[in-house]
Amino acid sequence: MHNQKKPGNVLRMPFLIYGISIIIILAITVPSQQHAIQVLHRCDTTWGAYALLSMFGFFIVVLTPVISYSLKDNSDAHGIKTELWLISFLGLPLFLLYAVFFFKLSPAQSNSKLYMRRVFAPANWVVFFTAIAHLVSVVIPLLGYLPIRIHKVKRMLMRYRFRKNSSTENFDIGGLAPRPVSSLSVPLELTIECLERSLMDPYLMSQLQEHAIRDFSSENLLFYEKFLNLEEKVRGERKSSTGSHLISSQPPNPLEEIPLSELVPEKLLPECVELYEAFIRENATFQVNISYKARITLDRAFEELYRKYPHLASHSRHSQKQPDRPYNSTIPLWDKPVNPAFDHQSKKVDENYTIITLGLFETARTEVCWNIFNSVYPKLVEQEDR
Repeated sequence: MHNQKKPGNVLRMPFLIYGISIIIILAITVPSQQHAIQVLHRCDTTWGAYALLSMFGFFIVVLTPVISYSLKDNSDAHGIKTELWLISFLGLPLFLLYAVFFFKLSPAQSNSKLYMRRVFAPANWVVFFTAIAHLVSVVIPLLGYLPIRIHKVKRMLMRYRFRKNSSTENFDIGGLAPRPVSSLSVPLELTIECLERSLMDPYLMSQLQEHAIRDFSSENLLFYEKFLNLEEKVRGERKSSTGSHLISSQPPNPLEEIPLSELVPEKLLPECVELYEAFIRENATFQVNISYKARITLDRAFEELYRKYPHLASHSRHSQKQPDRPYNSTIPLWDKPVNPAFDHQSKKVDENYTIITLGLFETARTEVCWNIFNSVYPKLVEQEDR
């Protein structure tokens, strides 16, 4: 995860390890089988046991500590680390039992029935280890989603009730006082579309933040909140530039689509810099877990931006702070005044102009949204269903 400069090597590593493991197994078992059949004229399981014990021990003694150390600074991977240590903790006694049963309680090969029974006993410990690993890594995580699926019918009934009583649902009947609730008119669903709507709801965002703090993954929600704040400011600047700031009977629509190719205004570039420096840049204070492709795209864009505008780079070095509401964007961008005659169209045509758009962050935004969907959002859905 840290070797992002060579992503191809990182992606090929699991296949390489798998291929080497298959080659080692074949190199041990095929010659030993031929030797046992053609020379000894009997079954010899010793070499197979050596290979199995080697892989068993390698996972517990080498692989688990290395992976855990590699993920020590990744707060989003605490679940994986817990699974690895739990599997290793339970696998160590099974490993020792397998070795003792096979090498100390050696079978009497003169009695074929006793031999088969005694040889099967050591292999049972490996089967137990595999079953425990599957239970911890697959079954238990899936059980966490069952309550959400079980309440599917309940959500349908609640949706009907919410629509029927939407006019009185947001009030405390006893105290006749409004209570903090979601502005969404239907119950939450376990879909990415519903999550995106929930992230724009202040009440649901605060609920997600509470879950994220307990789950040690608050950087994802901080990034998304900061991005929505930037998007709202771009929307406001866009309306001002098109004359939509005039008095209108229509309230502002936070769901209004902004073209991904829309240029970020110059006055909001410090907001983009702060978003990049706090969450995207390698070793950032609140670095989010996104793909190499998404990160390197932003890295190249901001490197070019800093090269053309050194004042922005100095601004980024002095604006490292924990993101919090309200966001400060009052620091000036340029040391020299901007020529007002330099119109919007000339910026698009000029090849030397560094284009910063909301679309530049779109891949990172989508991946962070999926991070939230796979971590804390199911807990919120389950909480709202109760």
